[in-house]
Amino acid sequence: TSFKKFESKYKTFLGEYIKPDAELNILVQYVRSIAGKIGPLNCSIGWGTDTKDQITTILAGVFALFTVLKSGASYNRLESSEEANELGEKLLMKPHNIQVLTLLCMFGCGFPSRSSLESQLMQIRTGEGKSMILGAAATVLGILNFRVRCVCYSEYLSTRDFKLFEDVFRHFNLLKLIKYSKITSLSEDTTAAKGDIRSLTGSLIRGQAQPSKHMETAVQMLHIEDASSGGNSATLRRSSRQRNQKGSFTDYTTTEKLPIRSKNKVQSPSETGPAKSCIHDSVEEILLVDEVDVFFGSEFYGRTYNQVAQVREAEVAEIIKSIWGAFKKGGRRQRLSDIKALAAYSNLLQKLPG
Repeated sequence: TSFKKFESKYKTFLGEYIKPDAELNILVQYVRSIAGKIGPLNCSIGWGTDTKDQITTILAGVFALFTVLKSGASYNRLESSEEANELGEKLLMKPHNIQVLTLLCMFGCGFPSRSSLESQLMQIRTGEGKSMILGAAATVLGILNFRVRCVCYSEYLSTRDFKLFEDVFRHFNLLKLIKYSKITSLSEDTTAAKGDIRSLTGSLIRGQAQPSKHMETAVQMLHIEDASSGGNSATLRRSSRQRNQKGSFTDYTTTEKLPIRSKNKVQSPSETGPAKSCIHDSVEEILLVDEVDVFFGSEFYGRTYNQVAQVREAEVAEIIKSIWGAFKKGGRRQRLSDIKALAAYSNLLQKLPG
């Protein structure tokens, strides 16, 4: 089974690389080489039996590196002690069975019929180690050339979980592919992928709106494809979100496929010229959500994330002062026609034609 294969590989890696003189970069390179044997992979295709077998080995290598980095030095300091074996084993920071089984299930190991990476909701009891599950999942996905976003409702928890696996991310050179943040930061970044929404709103109401760069690029791409490839169509993949039913546990971890708009287009070495650059070659991003039950609570679920663009024109202040000045004098309430009659209103219309 997948778990037995993991256990065998993990013990082999740990026994070899727990030694003080072991070169961890060799383990990193070996794991990378295993990932390199896997063919083209995305969320929809490539997750066959051979791929899942390789993922089991990759996961074993990731956890072996984690164990050595977190507790290898303490273990080796006890090597000369008579109680080294018994006490040393207790010092080693190893993954629990439930953590390994959760990850294997997440990647479809043990499910031969699955050929894609499906959106999932994993139920994990409190104290069973979601932080290690998230970190290991992010590492494996990063090694497989996915971008990974881990989100949580708490900045403190998000930072803590990132620090736990930061050394592992660094050894695999994944710091640019993996990002931990609050859910609000994800909302900001998703919006910012199309441009600074606050700045764009300000430009819009001032009549200075310009086509966004990603729209210009898409238009150019359509013209290029139409001219060079006979109008071959591109496919737009959309992710779907599933609402969970109430469960009996309080802590959850979920994965969901997200479409990503990337400024950098990946081009095959065998292809030359701008006509072959394709939007759908962009690296996909996987979303890992911690404490997902919180997001289904009244404080998050169904709420909107509102970004505000401030208009700081002198005429706005003048109009507000005029309204309050009339109110303090005890006169009749100001109407829209009264506001439109103000010089400041006319000046504001000229400044903000949008």
